[in-house]
Amino acid sequence: MQHGLRSLSLASALLVGPSALAAVHVVTGGPGGAFGIVDAVAAAADGDTILVKAGVYSGFTVDAKSLTIVAEQGASVSTIWFPPFGISAEVYVQNLTHSQRVVLRGIDAPIRFSSSAGAIRVEDAEILGTDGYCEVPFSGPSTFVPGEVAANVFQCASVSFVGCRIVGGNGGEQSAFAPCCTAAGHGLVVTASNVALYDTTVAGGTVGQGCADGAAIVDPNGGVEGPLAPGTRFAASSPTRKGESGTLTFEGLPGDGVLLFLSPGTGHVSLPFHQGVLLVGPVTGVFSLGALDATGKAAVPFQVNDLPPAGVGAVDVHLQAAYLSAAGAVLAPSSVLTLLDPSI
Repeated sequence: MQHGLRSLSLASALLVGPSALAAVHVVTGGPGGAFGIVDAVAAAADGDTILVKAGVYSGFTVDAKSLTIVAEQGASVSTIWFPPFGISAEVYVQNLTHSQRVVLRGIDAPIRFSSSAGAIRVEDAEILGTDGYCEVPFSGPSTFVPGEVAANVFQCASVSFVGCRIVGGNGGEQSAFAPCCTAAGHGLVVTASNVALYDTTVAGGTVGQGCADGAAIVDPNGGVEGPLAPGTRFAASSPTRKGESGTLTFEGLPGDGVLLFLSPGTGHVSLPFHQGVLLVGPVTGVFSLGALDATGKAAVPFQVNDLPPAGVGAVDVHLQAAYLSAAGAVLAPSSVLTLLDPSI
């Protein structure tokens, strides 16, 4: 692919949005680190970035605060459900104002979003509902717990899932002694919200005969769009540090022309004619990157050689691709690129 992406142009576009400049809190897993993300969220100021190293953590709540919470490249980051120690697996984001936004990248956890006018972006995550269980003992009380919803979105203005796998929790079953079962959880439940799905699969949980499987998507208000632009992909390797090389990965149809939109912020404009939702805005840079070859795929390297002044640890830039053909333009997935100071 021919491309004209220059690291200087990319960095300069970021400077348009001072709200995207952030301090960085680093969370390290390991013994005693289960509440590391919880503590980092509490300590972070509005607009900060939390960089999470590999580990298994408690779920956490982001309440009325702009944050970018991103797993280190290649790190496996997930949450665990362990009630005896007060550990809940769910990630809650709530009460964002119109000017606030939350980015979650590479964080594998059940999702609970609510009451937010600001944008929420989820990327590269496995979102699994907790499995249910049932138990009918010879004596004593019986237990019936259904599978849980994987992702629940309630009254949110702009939510996107990109490159995710969303699966409801399986129902509980017992075949020995006294057979029993409980219902499986839904994959995605959306109420009075706008949700865009790109390069994301959604499925309900399953259970044996006698109880109900979960639905893939429950959307009584028609707020879900997608999966959008099927067969297309786009992702930026993130986080990336100053001086490091990163990669922009594109996938469409052979011969498609490629545009890349850059922005310091988010948007949510449905464009059915272009089979997608514009998730970035205001757009501060547009790059024409040439045409995809016969494979329909391309990896475009980039290097960040410029960052904001010393003392600023991180910058987010919001990217979205579009693929052009004789049939028209298709809006492809978005991706959030988090740029870090090399000392982090």
